[in-house]
Amino acid sequence: MMLTFQAAFEEEIDLIYQLYRRCVLTSRGSWDDEYPTRDFVEQDYLRQGLMTLKNEQGEIVAAGAITPADELEDLEYHTTLLHPLELSRLAVDPKFQGRGYGKLLLQGLIEEVRKRGVDGIQLLAAKENAPALALYRGADFQEKGSCRMYDTDFILFEKKL
Repeated sequence: MMLTFQAAFEEEIDLIYQLYRRCVLTSRGSWDDEYPTRDFVEQDYLRQGLMTLKNEQGEIVAAGAITPADELEDLEYHTTLLHPLELSRLAVDPKFQGRGYGKLLLQGLIEEVRKRGVDGIQLLAAKENAPALALYRGADFQEKGSCRMYDTDFILFEKKL
């Protein structure tokens, strides 16, 4: 199966939002009826951070965002990263889950972050989201702390590039 990792197109914002809505049903973390909103998807696109993984038929099987780590700047943790980007809203369409697409999406996002010339990646993963925790730990992300936001307990991960 040939997969393509690339920046999302403007006309795909609604498709990605719909993919995220489908993922709410299988979410083991902070996703619910109110998050993520279409506005988050549009902002990720406008910040040139919305990325997709597509199959041979051109269907978006997974999506995620890489954006400036503004939200994480105020958290208390020790980091050696000076100019990180934040990974957020990684999702694999439920009908394509269990095929390794999350790992492939993450690899593509890491490579894209490298191309952008920053020194690393940070992200928050919900403590109860076991598949996400396994994905990040398996990709050698380091746990840097924890926090509680939006009524959810998160682990802060980072990876130096």
